[in-house]
Amino acid sequence: MSVSDIISGLIDSPENFIKANENDKFSFVGFLGYFTGALSFFVFLRMFNLFPSGTFSFFMLFSALICGNFIFAGIIHLFLELMGKKGDILKLFFLSGISEFFWSMLIPLGFVVKLNYLNGALVLFAVFCLVLMVRIIFAKYIYRLGGFKAFVAVFMPYFVLSLGGFVFAICGFAWLIWIMV
Repeated sequence: MSVSDIISGLIDSPENFIKANENDKFSFVGFLGYFTGALSFFVFLRMFNLFPSGTFSFFMLFSALICGNFIFAGIIHLFLELMGKKGDILKLFFLSGISEFFWSMLIPLGFVVKLNYLNGALVLFAVFCLVLMVRIIFAKYIYRLGGFKAFVAVFMPYFVLSLGGFVFAICGFAWLIWIMV
C-alpha cells in the first residue's frame, strides 16, 4: 500500500481501516508523518529565528519528537489499560505519527504570520489542537472508546506535563525570590 492509499483509507472509514490493517501497514507512514511534522515545525520556527539552524538541530528536534510521542503513547496506553480497555500501543504510536502530517499546515500559515495577518502563537495552538483532535479520533477507534474517554486519555499526558511545568516555574520563581530576599 502506498502512503496515499493509507491516508485515504483513514479518511474514508477510519474505524474499518484501523481494524482491518496491521501495524506494518502503518509503520512507514507513521515515521514519515513524524519526519514531516518535525520538518514543518522546524521550518516554522526557523522562519522566525526561534531555533538554531542546521541538520543537527533538526535531528535533535526529530528525535525529541519521536521520543516524546513514544512516551505519550505509552502513558495513554497505560491509562487505558488500567481502565480495562484493550488496544494496540504500536498502532497508537504509528497513527499518532500519521496525525503529525497536519503540522505541515504551519509552513503556509507561517508566511501569513510573517505578513502580520495572524498571530504565530495562535497558529501553533490551532494546529496543535487539530493534531490532538485527530489523535483523539484514532484513540477512540483503536481502544473502542466514547468521545469523552478518548479526550481524557489523550489530553491527560499533555495536562500533566503542563501542570508539572507550571509547578516547576512557580517553585523556580519562589526560589529566586527567596535568594533575593
